[in-house]
Amino acid sequence: MADLDGYADIVEPFAEREIEMVVSHGDADRIAESVVVRTILGERLIGALRLLAHEHLSARYLGRATAGTVDSGKD
Repeated sequence: MADLDGYADIVEPFAEREIEMVVSHGDADRIAESVVVRTILGERLIGALRLLAHEHLSARYLGRATAGTVDSGKD
């Protein structure tokens, strides 16, 4: 993927926020529990949000497209 660096730049602040939340729990048992819960639920949540964003952007780009043009939505 040619855009891998771009994706990494986008997700790094998100990952940093997750780590900050996990380590704020203090003791090792709570940190471990938080990592497991966030891994299981977080992956599904991020996947679902990504699909919703795809749906939204597809409708915006393709829903307004006329005569072979694509509207980026950036007016």
